[in-house]
Amino acid sequence: MPIPRRRPVGPVGIATSLVLGLLVATTQAQAQEPSGGAGGETRLVKDILPGQESGLSHGSIVLGSSMIFAADDGVHGEELWISDGTSSGTRLVKDITPGASDSVPSNFIELDGRILFTTEGAAVPSGSEIWVTDGTAAGTRQVTDIGPGSADSNPSSLTVIGDTVWFNAFTSSADGSGVWTTDGTTEGTRPVKLGGEERFSGSAFERITEDRVVFRGFDEQHGSELWVSDGTAGGTRLLKDVNPGRGDAISAGPSVVGGRAVFAATTTGPIGDYELWSTDGTAAGTAPLKDIAPGPTSSNPFEFTPLGSSVVFSATSPELGRELWTTDGTTEGTRLLRDINPGAARSAPNGFVEFQGRLYFAVDTAEAEELWATAGTPASTVAVKRLRTRDPDDPGQPGSLYGGDSPGALRAGADRLYFAAFGMPGGTFWSTDGTESGTVQIADPPQGRLAQAKQPVGGTMLFAADGPPYGQELWAHDPQGFNRATARPTVSGDRIVGRRLVATPGRYTEPSTFQYQWLRDGTPLGDATASSYVLRPADAGRRISVRVTARAPAHEPVVSVSSEGTPIQFTSTTAVTSRRSGRTVTFSIEVRSAAPGATRGAVRVKDGSRMLTTRTLTDGRVRVVLHQQAKRRHVYRISFRGSTTVAGSSTTRTITVR
Repeated sequence: MPIPRRRPVGPVGIATSLVLGLLVATTQAQAQEPSGGAGGETRLVKDILPGQESGLSHGSIVLGSSMIFAADDGVHGEELWISDGTSSGTRLVKDITPGASDSVPSNFIELDGRILFTTEGAAVPSGSEIWVTDGTAAGTRQVTDIGPGSADSNPSSLTVIGDTVWFNAFTSSADGSGVWTTDGTTEGTRPVKLGGEERFSGSAFERITEDRVVFRGFDEQHGSELWVSDGTAGGTRLLKDVNPGRGDAISAGPSVVGGRAVFAATTTGPIGDYELWSTDGTAAGTAPLKDIAPGPTSSNPFEFTPLGSSVVFSATSPELGRELWTTDGTTEGTRLLRDINPGAARSAPNGFVEFQGRLYFAVDTAEAEELWATAGTPASTVAVKRLRTRDPDDPGQPGSLYGGDSPGALRAGADRLYFAAFGMPGGTFWSTDGTESGTVQIADPPQGRLAQAKQPVGGTMLFAADGPPYGQELWAHDPQGFNRATARPTVSGDRIVGRRLVATPGRYTEPSTFQYQWLRDGTPLGDATASSYVLRPADAGRRISVRVTARAPAHEPVVSVSSEGTPIQFTSTTAVTSRRSGRTVTFSIEVRSAAPGATRGAVRVKDGSRMLTTRTLTDGRVRVVLHQQAKRRHVYRISFRGSTTVAGSSTTRTITVR
C-alpha cells in the first residue's frame, strides 16, 4: 500500500540538549517584572522548582498554542507539563509515575494533533514505552505495552511518516528488537520486522517512493546498512551490503531528494573512506554518488538538510577543509556551494535550519564565529552577522554548536529566527530577520547564563535560562512586548463637520492607561489629544482616525491605530420649489451647505420607487421639468447624492395631477 510522505519533526542533532524553548501564540499576562531589550521584553514564566534547583528537563514540542515539555517541581518527579506562556497556564499534565519518582517524558513528536512521547525509569510500572497526550490528564495514556509488564521496550528513533510513526523497540528475548509503526492507538501499533534472537534495529526512516521507506538498519550479520520496507515483514529487506560482512557502512543519512536518497557510506570498514552515496530504493540503483575526497581519505559528509529541490550538507576535502556542499541526487548536481574559509582551513558549517526559503547555519573558524545563510546557490551563500572575532594572539579552541559563541540551536519563528550564542560565563539569546542590522541580541534574563530556542510557532518565545536566584527555569521573550492589543481602537459618531467623534481605546492584555492622538489622513493634529474630537471645516474631504498609546507598568508602550473610516463631510439641505401646469410638473432645486463655494454633484428625482431622471447641479441649483405625468397622486423624492465634502440630503413633494 502507498506509504504517506514523511513529515519533519524538528531539526536533527539538538534533541539531547538540556534546555528548551519555543514560540507560542498565547500571551496573556501573568508578568513578573519584564526586562526590556532589543526588539521586545523578557520575563520569567514560572519558577517550577523554587530556589536555585533546576525545574526544566530535556525535550519540548508545540501542541496548538502551548508547549509540552518535561519538568520536575520537586514533588512529582520529572513528569509531563504544559505551558501557554503564562504562569497560571504552566502546569503538570499528568503524574505518570505517582509521587516523587520520574517517568522522564522525552522523544516528543506530533501526530495529527496529538503528542507521542516515550517514558523511562525504574519506577514506571509498565517500563519504557510509547505514550500519547492531547495536553490533558484524561487524554494522556500509554499507547501499548510492547515490552510486557514492567519490561522496557525502549522505543527510539520515532519518525512521523504520513499518518503513522515508525520507530525501533525491543519486544522480548524471543522476538528481540525491531521496527514498529503506530497510529497512536493500541490496535494501530504493530511490528514491521523483528530480529528474533538476533539483534535488529532501525533508525533514520525516510519515504523514498509511494510505497517504500528506506532506513538505516542494523543486524549482526551485516552491521549498519541501508534497508528498504513496504511496511510488511516480507517486504522489509537489506537493500545492499555496501560494506560486506559485519562492518558498518552508513555514518549519516539517508535524506531524500528528487526520488533518490543520499547518505554517507564506506565500503572499507569502520575507519574507512566515508563518501556520498545515493539510491533509488533498489539494489541496482544504490551506488557511490561522488568521491569528494578522492583516494582513501574520507570526506565524511553529514547533517543532510533538505532545501528546495536539493539537500545541503557539510563535507571535508584536503584542499578545502570542511565546507558547505549541495546535491540534487545526481553526480553533476553535487557541488561545493562556497569555500567559506578559503583554502584548506575549514569553516565547519553546522546547525542547519530552514527559514523563509533560506538555510541558516553556524560557521566556526580560528578567526571568527558567524551566522551564515544560503538559498542553495554560491551567490546566495553569505554571512549574516559576525558574532565574535577571535584574538589572533589567543584564538582559543574553535567552538561548536554547543560551545564558544557559535550560534546554536537555531529555531525559525513566524517572522524571525532565534538562536543562542554560548560563551563563558554564559550564553546570549539572539534573533534575526536575515539581515546584519536585523540580527540583534535579546535582553538577557536577570543574571541568566543560557538560552536556547526550540519549536517555533509564532508570538512569544519560551526558552530555558539559569542563573541566581533561579535554576534552569522557563522564561519568555516577546518581540512585540507582553502588553498586546487584542482589539484595535474604534471611533464612533457621525462623520459630519461640527459633530463629535469619540474614541474607544481597544483591548489589551495588560491593564493600561491611554494617550490619544487624532490623525487627519494619517498626520497628527497637534492639539487633538483628548478621547473625543469635534470635527472641523478643515477636516472635510479628509479621513480622521485616532492613534492610541497604551501604557502598562513595567511594559513597553503599545501603539494601535483605528481604521480611517469615510471622509468627513458638511451637512446639506435640499430645498425644492414645485409648480404644476396641467400634466407638467416643474421643480426648482437648490442644495445648500456650509462648504466653501457652490455645492456640486448630482440630483436624482424618483416617483415612488421609479427613477425619473438624474441632473447635475450648476452653482448648487438645477431645474427639472417632468412632462405628461399620469393623472393621479404622486409622491416625488428629490435626493442630492452627496460629494466628497458634502453629505447627501433629500426631500419629498406630494402632487396630484388631474
